[in-house]
Amino acid sequence: MKAILIAYAEPLIKILALKDNVKLEELPAMLRISEDDVCIVIEYLRDNGAVKYVETMGSGFSGIINLEVTSKGAEVALDKRELIDVQKSSFQQMNIHAPVHNVAQVQGNNGTINQTVDNSQYSILKQMIENDTELTSSLGQALAP
Repeated sequence: MKAILIAYAEPLIKILALKDNVKLEELPAMLRISEDDVCIVIEYLRDNGAVKYVETMGSGFSGIINLEVTSKGAEVALDKRELIDVQKSSFQQMNIHAPVHNVAQVQGNNGTINQTVDNSQYSILKQMIENDTELTSSLGQALAP
């Protein structure tokens, strides 16, 4: 979905929930976007539980029949809830409580680097270079006459 179309999700759900007898064919003019884009936004609303409809083999509006606003969609239209629940968002949240002793696996020496509070980035980089046997052998070959 084009990111810009997400901005049309809440206005569209408000039109569908709060206006009587809205025809699908009128929505592009109301929102000032194409029919295809309206269909994409309707699909987005369906995926988020704000509307439900029966999907047919047709394309565009002919592929959507029995479009209804769900109770969640009505609450969104009345500004009583958010369209996307923060806990269920598709964005991956970082686990900030991960154990500190995790060591990233990288190509080369996968040995643990000893880190204390006094270590600086320079000191850690120095340990990585000194302990990497592949780097040492590569440098030895490159410097050999």
